[in-house]
Amino acid sequence: MLRGVLGRYPSGTLGAWTWVLVRSGDWKPMKRRLRLDPDSSAFSFLPRRETFIEEALIAPVPGRNAELI
Repeated sequence: MLRGVLGRYPSGTLGAWTWVLVRSGDWKPMKRRLRLDPDSSAFSFLPRRETFIEEALIAPVPGRNAELI
């Protein structure tokens, strides 16, 4: 699913990069553990060239979609 979405953007120009799709149910607890804003829907860890994306950005998630809007 994520590969299809990323295909719309020139993400290949980034070189070696890891994209991680996180279930919306796990998103806020994970962000709190990391002491990050639990309401943001994506973040990157640049030293390891990783981007974490919440599931609600690419698929409907009841309740969460309204929060993101």
